[in-house]
Formats: sequence, C-alpha cells, structure tokens
Amino acid sequence: MRFFKDILEQERAKSELYVSLAHNRLNHAYLFCGDKGIGKLSLAQALAARFLCQNPQDSDACGNCRSCKLLQSGNHPDYLELPREPGELRIRRFTPRNSTGNEDIEHPPVLDFMRLKPLNGNGRVCIIPDVERINTEAANAFLKTLEEPPPQSLIILTCSAPDRLLATITSRCRIIGLSHLSRETIISYLRLYDNLTSEDAEQLAELAEGSLGTAHELSSTDTLKNWQDICEISEYCSPAEAIQFARIITQKLKDCKDTATKRNMALKILDLLAMYIRREMRCGLSPLNSYSALENLWEAGDTLNANVRPEIVTLNAVASTVTALHTRI
Repeated sequence: MRFFKDILEQERAKSELYVSLAHNRLNHAYLFCGDKGIGKLSLAQALAARFLCQNPQDSDACGNCRSCKLLQSGNHPDYLELPREPGELRIRRFTPRNSTGNEDIEHPPVLDFMRLKPLNGNGRVCIIPDVERINTEAANAFLKTLEEPPPQSLIILTCSAPDRLLATITSRCRIIGLSHLSRETIISYLRLYDNLTSEDAEQLAELAEGSLGTAHELSSTDTLKNWQDICEISEYCSPAEAIQFARIITQKLKDCKDTATKRNMALKILDLLAMYIRREMRCGLSPLNSYSALENLWEAGDTLNANVRPEIVTLNAVASTVTALHTRI
C-alpha cells in the first residue's frame, strides 16, 4: 500500500490530485505518463488507496480503516492491479471469462471486475501499468469501459510511451505527466536504502537520467558490468570490432539457460543501449541517427516479446547502436 507522502517529489502531479480529491471531482480515468522508474505506479497506488479509504486524512489514506487494511493485505475486493509482465497486454486480460479461454488467469479480466458493484463502499479501482503494451484488439475491447465506466469506479493507467497508445484511449483520460527526479533525491535514496557510497551513488544518479528505478537497477553488480561493457562500444568503430563487441554481449545470453531470465536480461541490455544513445545525444550524436537507433531499440523490445530468440534480437540491436555512433554533429 502506498501513501502520497511516500511519493518522492512530483509536487505538481500530487497538487492536481489533491485539489480534485478535496472537491470530490476526480476524473473517471487517469493516464500517468513519464519515463520508467520515476514513480508512476507508486502514485497510482497512492491515489487508489486514498480513493478507497473509509476515513481519509486530508489528502492521504488513513492506513487504519478496514479498506486500508484489506489493501495492505493484498485482499481488497474492490482493487485490481494487472501484473507488470513481459509481452503484450492481450484481449484475455479484458474480456469476460470463458469468452477467450482465459479461465486460468489469476487476476480477473478487467470487464468482469469493473461491472461488479463495490463490496466495501467507496468504489472500485483498476490499475493498468505500462498500458503501452496493450494490443489493438485488447484496446478496442477496453474502450467501451473507458468511455462509459460503471458508477463509483476509477481507472488508472501508467505509460512510458504515450505516443504508442491509440488516440481513442488517451483522449478519454485525464493525462498527468510526471517529471524526472532530481539528482540530489536519487543520491540520497541510494545512500540511505541501497547503502552505497557517495561516489557510487553520484555516478549512478548521473547515469539514471532522473529515474530512481533505473538507478536502483543499475546498482546491481551484473547490470553495472553490462553498462561498463556498453560504454566500451565507443571504442569499436570498425565493422569487425562492432561484430566482436556484439558477440561479447550475446554470449552472455547464450550462457543463460532459463528462457524467461534470458529474455529479461536482453530487455535490460536494450534499456542500457537506449540510455547510452541518449547520453551520446547530449554529447553531439546526430539526432537523425539517434532517433533511428532508439526506434530500432523499441522495435527490438517488441520482437523480444514475440518470442524471437533473444540472442538474435540483441545482436541486431547492438549493431544498430554501433551504426548510430558513427555519425556525430
């Protein structure tokens, strides 16, 4: 369970929600946008807690009422949060049971959940993280609920790439953009909760581009080593050296036997490649080439989720990144 007081920074977004809560004028659907790791899901969870709370304290949930205790235990009957799993959000996550062979899903389909009356008084909340993963068929199935939600319902979507969403979805939500966190906030958090030295925390905060989630992820030994390998990409300019570098990266994937772990590792490498491209853009990399490389990385992520071999996808992604680094302004 999250509280607004737990959310680092994001004062503008919180202020807008505070005003809406104070005047009982929440929108029926929100879309929280911003880069990954800056607190979109945490803010969604805090808003859900406040919406469901039976004894709210000003702008925050009380943490003590029956609703809050149910939320803390993970058993609130009026709260649904879809899992943050790899791959597309498909229609089986939305349409009623038995209609698409989704009887074995742990979480109830969104349409089944939303059409039920609240069991605990205040209403029902559905949170859909990373909604840019939704495919067209699922988006069309979800649209009716988004257009005409049941009474006493709140839908909260989070998204890192709103341009990948259908306009029919974005146009029906109140869009709230979240900003990058300050370097000082990230450093303080890493020192306090990850027990990092000031030097390590400062380096990670610089790499993280305002994303606490990225900084926390980079603090792991394996990810830092991958980052160091990718930083060495600038030394490989000839085609032969670029291929050798790509082989080093993909060999790590081949050594991993578990398919799910291998795919997650490949996705992290794609994220690190994108981070490196953005850093090089700030140092004079041609915008034309960099945008093309970033788009290739997005497509590579989609291909990974379509069950193509991670080694092949990552090899091509590394190659496209190296190509982009050839041209600078």
